[in-house]
Amino acid sequence: MTTTTAQDFIENTLDDYLVSLAEGIQEAQLQLNRIQIAGPGGQSPITYHLPRVDFELKLTFEMTQGSQTSSTGTTKIGTSSSKGPVLVFKPAIAQQSGGQQVQAEALSIIKGSFVAVPANGGQPPPVLRCSLARGAAPGETLVTVTLLNAIGEPQSGVEVQFNIDPERSAALSAPDVPQLKLQADTRVLYGVRVTDSNGQAQNTLRVSPNEPAKAIVALVIDAMGQTETVIAQGGTK
Repeated sequence: MTTTTAQDFIENTLDDYLVSLAEGIQEAQLQLNRIQIAGPGGQSPITYHLPRVDFELKLTFEMTQGSQTSSTGTTKIGTSSSKGPVLVFKPAIAQQSGGQQVQAEALSIIKGSFVAVPANGGQPPPVLRCSLARGAAPGETLVTVTLLNAIGEPQSGVEVQFNIDPERSAALSAPDVPQLKLQADTRVLYGVRVTDSNGQAQNTLRVSPNEPAKAIVALVIDAMGQTETVIAQGGTK
């Protein structure tokens, strides 16, 4: 890997450090989740949670530019043929005869915290519900999506995505229709709908009349991280 600036090196190092630290915190919390102490007087068991983890990172690095490579014991980011500046970890590189070198050393202290926050910003989680009705034309199914939160408040102005899943359709149809391939005119009228003031959005699923009668069409609906799959029967072929 060739690094040309001190900023690139520090950012890459911080990425690895912070991800590793986050994974360690997650593993520690998973271990704590397995520990439960019986509460007094029949109360709920006592559990443990990490609300906050503070960290401090002290980083010493050197940037070296020259035609010579570092001496043994120095870890270099770059190759011996690199012409641009490279960064090395301590211990500092040793001077070697026959080459020009420019060195700059710096010490950085970075402090931060990992803080536990409620899921979904503390808001009640969303609830996605779907209902089906016969459409106006043969082979059409009217799909009504209702998006609420856990306390029943409608979620308006939210995009709802509709996608036919060919692989799921083939898997569900396999007992009666081996290797189903949906027709091009089997589709949803809209790919995306937006919920109204009641938290509802409607769409129409059109199943081609050329689909086998026992074919099953799977429609996947996504909104606010929630997913539902509804199915419709095939055509008349």
